[in-house]
Formats: sequence, C-alpha cells, structure tokens
Amino acid sequence: MPSVTALLGGHVSATSASTEWKPFVLEGRLRLLATHGEKRMKTFPNVPTLREFGYDFYNDTTFLIVAPKGTPMPIVKKLEDAFHKAFADQEYLDTLAKIDHVPAFRNSEETRKFLDVAFEVNGKWIAELKISKEQEEKK
Repeated sequence: MPSVTALLGGHVSATSASTEWKPFVLEGRLRLLATHGEKRMKTFPNVPTLREFGYDFYNDTTFLIVAPKGTPMPIVKKLEDAFHKAFADQEYLDTLAKIDHVPAFRNSEETRKFLDVAFEVNGKWIAELKISKEQEEKK
C-alpha cells in the first residue's frame, strides 16, 4: 500500500495498485480514473478500463495454488476438485465480492496455458521497453 499512501500524502499524482485504494475512493479522498481489469468493476461500473482508453492491456489479479513439480496427477486432480468445490461456497464468493475479485477457476492445464501466455506477453513488453534484469533487481 505504499503507493496509495504516497498518493494520499501528495507525494505522487497517480498510482496503479490493487484494490487497497477502494475505501479512499468510496470516501471521496481519491478519484478512480481507470481500472486495469479485463472488464469494468461491478462496484464502479462508470469507470472505464485501460482497454477502453485504447491501451492493449489488462491485468486481473490472479491467485495461484501450486504443488511441487512431479506431484502425481491423482493428487493434483484431488486438489483441483477440492478447490473447484470452494467456488460453490457462498461465504467464499461473498468474501471475493467484498474485495471486488471475480472468481475464475482454472485447472492445472488451463493454468499452465494462462501462464504461458502471460510470460510471453510480459516478455515482449520487457524486451520492447528494454528493461534489463539489473534494472529490475534495483527496485
């Protein structure tokens, strides 16, 4: 939340962050200019996405649960089934809704494909922007 703190303190004029800014927008202390999700947020339906402004970019928050490499597929399947079942739990869905996260389940194969695309896209941006490993390590 350092970037939101810096914004509230007047040290920066804008930031891109997860939803820790939400209470400050609801209080009227911050103004939400755009979101970086694939779709508009339910809480802020009048706020456009970066894609709507013409930027070919979106970044939905993704949470992953991983197992060690080589985990037997029957165990992976059992874990997938258990986590998929959680998506039917109303308390879990209500918790996600409170923090403006849209539930999306991917099994291990779908997750691998999702990550492959993400690594490819991010790799292109890193190359295009000429970001070196040394620059990233200094952050």
